[in-house]
Amino acid sequence: MLAARGAERAGEDDARLAVDQRQEVGNYANTGDYTDEDDADLLNDVVNPDDARHSAPIAHVAGATGHERMRAPSARAPAPRRAPHTGDSAGELTQYGELLAAETIGAAKQCLLALVQHQVQVARDERVRMNEPALGDSHIRLLMPTMLPPNAIRSVFLRVAERPTAWPRIRPLFGPPPYHFLRPEDAGCLNAGGLASCRSNMTYADRRKQTASYTQFGFGHLVDAHGRHFNLLPNTPEPGDSDLLPHMQNAIAAASRLMLCVRIKKHRRNVKRAMLSNATLRRGVLLPTVSELLQLRYSEQLKRIYGTQQSMLDFSMLVRVTRVVRRSAHSSTATIAGVRT
Repeated sequence: MLAARGAERAGEDDARLAVDQRQEVGNYANTGDYTDEDDADLLNDVVNPDDARHSAPIAHVAGATGHERMRAPSARAPAPRRAPHTGDSAGELTQYGELLAAETIGAAKQCLLALVQHQVQVARDERVRMNEPALGDSHIRLLMPTMLPPNAIRSVFLRVAERPTAWPRIRPLFGPPPYHFLRPEDAGCLNAGGLASCRSNMTYADRRKQTASYTQFGFGHLVDAHGRHFNLLPNTPEPGDSDLLPHMQNAIAAASRLMLCVRIKKHRRNVKRAMLSNATLRRGVLLPTVSELLQLRYSEQLKRIYGTQQSMLDFSMLVRVTRVVRRSAHSSTATIAGVRT
């Protein structure tokens, strides 16, 4: 009797441990616990694909995010794979070049769709396991929200999701669900549990959640003096393929009112507490407020992607915040509206 009760209690403890581990995985995926050094490595591989490092296992590959490192196989033997993808094929470099030359939403969308399809084929050729990253996936995952507005990312996602052969690559290329760029009517496009065991929804019911999360933000187009990053959004909910990309200087110059998504950098609790107590550093850990005047310039990440063009180096603008919609009470991102001054 005592042995049976002990075994039952042990089974309950194991079940609780399994639940805690699943919750920890979910929390890790939500926070996007990667560092500036990881971003720098990813950016270097995007700008200089010939310099990309391709050592195994996946945990040490330049371009694997923190979540991908966590999922990298360690003890089990790897599946048979072909020679690793070098990231310098003529077709891929051509697509990167066309992407950087694209000025309209439609042109950038077609380039990124081609790059995603290329990554799907790379994973098949290298026999990468389902939901595990292939070399180059993290590049696309960060470039997507940097180069495309949400409605264009949705278009690329739905095109990719039409092909069952691409389903194993959805998570490495787009991250775990739910996705801010999908609409409520897209909830049934795929089974969220197949992409992440701890997820049950592909979309958000709360409209405020349609603001990009921390991990789905990308590099950021603009930065202010306090280190807060901003992505420019279209002023219309349904921009056309012929519209200029929101971060292009011609598009900014033509708009007096701007829509932006802002992300504040995450810090350890003790660092954040110290910054909040400092009048100079406080702004760096707080979202912008209504009537605040922002002085924005192109981010170093975007300048490195496009090259240090003199016009980008000299660009600066002042924006007066008129509205702030937080993603949630304690979120690190928000959607803001503002007017140029």
